[in-house]
Amino acid sequence: MRPMWRRILMVALLAFWTGIEILGGNPYWALLAGGIGVYAIWVFFFAFDVPDAIGDDKDRKG
Repeated sequence: MRPMWRRILMVALLAFWTGIEILGGNPYWALLAGGIGVYAIWVFFFAFDVPDAIGDDKDRKG
């Protein structure tokens, strides 16, 4: 999930799904999807450590 657009897309999909569950009258599933969304925001935007492109040997191929 290194590219920013993937992280934004995942959070947007979770927010959309939470809205669908709220509109459908399913508070348990809305709470679950919303909780996962809040956790995703924390992991993807606050606790995410961008690896150094030059010094990171895991990203090198070959």
